[in-house]
Amino acid sequence: MEIQFDTGLIPDVTIAVRLDRSNERPLDYYILPSIDMNASRIRMAEDNALSLDAYRFETLNFFYSMAAQTPFWEAA
Repeated sequence: MEIQFDTGLIPDVTIAVRLDRSNERPLDYYILPSIDMNASRIRMAEDNALSLDAYRFETLNFFYSMAAQTPFWEAA
C-alpha cells in the first residue's frame, strides 16, 4: 500500500485507513502528523517499522478524544 500526501492542501494530519483482505472492514488506522512525515509518499506493508507503527491505532477513539472540546476552566 502506498500513501501519497496531498501537499497542496497543507493538512496538519492525514488519516489513512488500512482495510482487511476483503477490503470491506477497517483493519487499523494511521494518524500521520505532517510535521513527522518528510516524504511526499510512504509505503506501508503488513508489518511496518516502529517509526510508522507508532502512529497506528485500532480505532479512531484517540483521534476523537484529541478533537473533543474542553471547557476553558478544565483546560486552564
